[in-house]
Amino acid sequence: MSAPPPPVVPSAAFQPGEKRGDIHFATKDAGLRKDVHDLGVIVGQLLEEQGGATLFGRVEEARRAAIDAREGDPTGGQRLEALVAALSPAESQDFIRAFSTYFLAVNLAETVHRIRRRRDYLREGKHRQPGGFEDTLFELKEAGVSLDEVGHALATLHIEPVLTAHPTEPTRRTILRRQTDIVRRLIDMQNAALSPRELSADLENIRDDITAIWQTEEHPTEARTVAAEHEHVLFFLTDCIYRVMPAVYETCEAALGAVWGEAGTKLELPVMVRLASWIGGDMVGRGEITARTIRATLARQRALVLDLYHRECRELAEKLSQSTTRVGVSAALSGSSAYTWLKIQATDDIATVAAMTTQPLLLLGGTPGPDPAATFALWERCLAEPSVRGLVIGRSLLYPPDGDVAGAVATAARLVEHAAAAQR
Repeated sequence: MSAPPPPVVPSAAFQPGEKRGDIHFATKDAGLRKDVHDLGVIVGQLLEEQGGATLFGRVEEARRAAIDAREGDPTGGQRLEALVAALSPAESQDFIRAFSTYFLAVNLAETVHRIRRRRDYLREGKHRQPGGFEDTLFELKEAGVSLDEVGHALATLHIEPVLTAHPTEPTRRTILRRQTDIVRRLIDMQNAALSPRELSADLENIRDDITAIWQTEEHPTEARTVAAEHEHVLFFLTDCIYRVMPAVYETCEAALGAVWGEAGTKLELPVMVRLASWIGGDMVGRGEITARTIRATLARQRALVLDLYHRECRELAEKLSQSTTRVGVSAALSGSSAYTWLKIQATDDIATVAAMTTQPLLLLGGTPGPDPAATFALWERCLAEPSVRGLVIGRSLLYPPDGDVAGAVATAARLVEHAAAAQR
């Protein structure tokens, strides 16, 4: 028995009644065909290993019947319908999972191929990638659109992807990470300098990932919760969107420079993409969501993004190892920030925020809460941070819940004095 062969890819349109052997694929898709073939072999071996010869035989029979039907054989569809109708519920589950695993692998191969084709355009440098930033901007310039007009258009551009919960249960994060690992391995295999042993090791790791995906339930078995939906979305926010967005803006900047030269590089890009999310805030669709849920959702997202910023700042600090005895430093960087104060909202993540700046911090009281004692306790924890130097009087002091302005001010002053004394 052989593994499922590569499917027909979009570059070679399939016509009803046309034989698969008569289809010719473009040279540019050779890498995609190889990846699909390699993954198909792995999936075929997986099915025989994990599901036995019976499952593999059913999948092969169904695949062959479907191909015959598309090539004009009227019995192909009948054989396929008869095969599916004879399956028990338990057999149907593995049968469906077999095909979904195969097409998951194919989709990952197509994702990698888009990256491959993008690199081909950049490496060759002879043609612009159709639909890319550079190609679009060149077309606009050739149509008589000026750089100022492009800048104005970009300033009015507002792209807002809205993250929503899947109608079924969220996919396990472990499976999403396995898929990411497969993509990275396929990209790594494009390196022409890899030895046969290294390529074989990549394929073995891909085999392990696909096997683990097969052996893992795609969705949690427990009831869907807001917390599970939220964690599902956070994977895309921190592992995908956060890493991609800088590249999007950098690519746009590079395209402006390529089209309009130095003038294009001086155009300051506005914020064009903003994110929104229903998850954790859909009080209409999910009755269990409250104001507390929304606050917790925002706090969780903020904490994770701040942590990513913190890691990058530390990486930057490690790179900036230059000594002033060896090289000069611009006044903008070397000037003291001792007299520049940064106002921030009081937060339980004050240590993370403080580690990301050398500026002294001032706490903003924020909106008065129902529990003054809790607010004062939060301020006290924040003031214990060495870089926090004081409070900015706001509504929490001017409009305390109990109406005792003098008492609130006195408490705040005592907290500041105590923190200052502790830092001396």
